[in-house]
Amino acid sequence: MMTVAREVANTACHNLVADMLYEAHIQANCDYKCRIEKVKTNKGAVQNLRLTREQYMRVIPWWLAGNEQCWDMIIDRWYAEGWVEMHESCRQWRLMMPGAPHHQGNSHLRQYAARWSASHGGEPCPPIKAWALAHKGKATSDVNYNPADPPRSVQPHNCPQSPQ
Repeated sequence: MMTVAREVANTACHNLVADMLYEAHIQANCDYKCRIEKVKTNKGAVQNLRLTREQYMRVIPWWLAGNEQCWDMIIDRWYAEGWVEMHESCRQWRLMMPGAPHHQGNSHLRQYAARWSASHGGEPCPPIKAWALAHKGKATSDVNYNPADPPRSVQPHNCPQSPQ
């Protein structure tokens, strides 16, 4: 069981870092429009905007203040060969998704676990089980955890991984 748990956790961590970089890209686009161009906008309007390297360097996120070299390395990923194609193919995949990538909503994982447990006769729902179930269905649905499920069955998305 530990081998499967490690594999799921490793894949989840990789996806979380990729998601963090994706969000940083959108936030940088939004910050540039708002702070530099003084244009009121939202994330949806700028998610496909592609700024120049110099423009991105003008909107270093607060969590990287004083570490421009790290921000520059993140920007390098967005200009790496194949990144735009991968980004567009993932976007197309997300547009074809029949539903949400997870069913947790804006609740914490503990809240999802409590809701699932309550709707399944008080059955315990530890964090790893709650995480897997949140990617399979709503807490009140008939979804259940099967340790034999492959890691991909509980992944938030199955886009190709970004270039290293």
